[in-house]
Amino acid sequence: MVELKVYPTCLALGKKPIYDPVATRKSILELLGTPPPFGQAKWDGKSVAKALNISDDKVR
Repeated sequence: MVELKVYPTCLALGKKPIYDPVATRKSILELLGTPPPFGQAKWDGKSVAKALNISDDKVR
């Protein structure tokens, strides 16, 4: 298994992250395993962000 290392930009600036990038990634991947919202054929970045109540900048 490949271990992914996540380095948020805020760490480079010396700031503490306001979210847990590992937990956010896990939540996104779990959500992508569920059916998309009604009226959509697949998930897109904005609908993932809305479903998780996070900024769409975090979903890329």
